[in-house]
Amino acid sequence: MVITGTVQGWTTVSLPQLKNGTYDNLPFSITNEEISWIVCLKGIGSIIGRLLAYNLVNMIGPKSCLLLSCQFFISGWFLVLNATTLPILCSARIILGIGVGITNTVYPTYILEMADSNVRDALTTLSVTSVPFGSLMSFCIGSFVSDATLVKILLYLSISSIPLLAIFPESPLFLTRKGCITEACEAISFFKDTSNLHEARKELVFLRRAHSSDARKYRYKSDRITNDELREATSKGGKSWLKKLPLILLPNNIYALFIGFLLITVQHFNGYFCIMEYFLIIYEKNIIDADVNTGMILILSTALVFAFYFGTTLRNAKRRGRIMQSTILCMCVLIIWGLDFTFFIRINNGENVSNPIVFAILYQITFQLGLGMIPNVVIDEIFSPELKDVAAIVVMIYDDMLYFVQSKMYLNFNENIGIDMVYYYFGISCLFFFKFIDLFMPETRGKTNRLIQEILKEDLTYILGIYMLIDLID
Repeated sequence: MVITGTVQGWTTVSLPQLKNGTYDNLPFSITNEEISWIVCLKGIGSIIGRLLAYNLVNMIGPKSCLLLSCQFFISGWFLVLNATTLPILCSARIILGIGVGITNTVYPTYILEMADSNVRDALTTLSVTSVPFGSLMSFCIGSFVSDATLVKILLYLSISSIPLLAIFPESPLFLTRKGCITEACEAISFFKDTSNLHEARKELVFLRRAHSSDARKYRYKSDRITNDELREATSKGGKSWLKKLPLILLPNNIYALFIGFLLITVQHFNGYFCIMEYFLIIYEKNIIDADVNTGMILILSTALVFAFYFGTTLRNAKRRGRIMQSTILCMCVLIIWGLDFTFFIRINNGENVSNPIVFAILYQITFQLGLGMIPNVVIDEIFSPELKDVAAIVVMIYDDMLYFVQSKMYLNFNENIGIDMVYYYFGISCLFFFKFIDLFMPETRGKTNRLIQEILKEDLTYILGIYMLIDLID
């Protein structure tokens, strides 16, 4: 996950050099249109990576998929290091995006599926904060070394991840589905740090039960589980995605997909990803009385610190309340930020605005409060265990599509309608989606998946009943 953050960090630190024509291997200036392609093509690669991972994970296993993602990172950074033309650099971004897509898809399968419920939130926090940490690391290194040296360091980091992954065993659930019971028990023993084979067998059944909507199939009769009971409990594999599609079309699952799409839309339509990735392109000349790189390091450090802080309080936090607070606070920051641009540029006809570092820090805090992490947590909670993989891939591909469109259009909108109008648009979007969250998003904290499914059914019935009543009155 740290490596995925370095992909974003590289663009943040390198885009000004690419635009100014001072980048090591590309000594010519690049237009905003070309810069937008460099950024947004990562989204296309991520879509390819997610689809590739979803089709391969049940064939070669999560660990092998992560090792495969390392190959894409190595290939991508190697191309960036030797890129002398814009098409080669764009190709490298697609390849890096494929690595990001595979990693983001497989990581929850490999790590979080084996986590106990009392540490699952902590692992989620670490995985989410690893991305801003990787971005901060890339920017800090890139601020003090040459562009080529930065890419070499990121290349060596990707290479070093291969032996680190190699020491870990394959996913116990994958080994179970392949009928490798002994290897699955050995993997459980590794992850649970126990040498007791009997306890490992119990943990394997508990793990299988946790990832099934029907826990009764995975109960054993005595305190000491036998080989026959273990084989019976773990012999049945999961359904294929074709068999899961009819289940996704059930009303409560369609409603869950709607909530997932809504949360991802809120994440993107507050403009966070575009504003941060293009920050130095837009504000380099407006950072007054401060070093540009120092200011950006401060902003990225704020993102990391508050992502970790709010993540540590996630276990007892109300998901719905945090999302609503974060959305409305982001709206306030964006509107005030837009007013600042309007006053200094349109009214005073000035070239500079107030120091944007303060606005960016406030924006980081309000975003990390809820929108940064909780959408992924809620998406993990609202789908049944057997549908999480299909539902997650659908929602995350939608996420990548929004990233592609927004990162491609952001600079064009700034040039055509003005950056203050773009910020007003993001702020009004936050207000609009705040109301949607208030109407449609249920609270999921501390609720079992079965109870959440019942709540979704009740909420959907209530909403449909209101609309039918309105139609009858009309």
